[in-house]
Amino acid sequence: MPRGYDTNLVAQNASADEKRIGVLLGRVCISKGIPVQQVASDLGATRQAVYNWFRGTAEPNRAYTALIRKFLAAS
Repeated sequence: MPRGYDTNLVAQNASADEKRIGVLLGRVCISKGIPVQQVASDLGATRQAVYNWFRGTAEPNRAYTALIRKFLAAS
């Protein structure tokens, strides 16, 4: 059973630029309770990369951006 999201991550996501696709992904996953491990597995990324996207400290490359758009459309 997933533990949920750390309040620090939630706060960082909430204050990050919502125009960034990784931040948007984070907001959807946080609101729906989708675990980072599942996102990483579904996208073929590392958990650390997903956390960085959620925080807005890194931007996914073009290949991941396309996968994220599909993931968001399915969510």
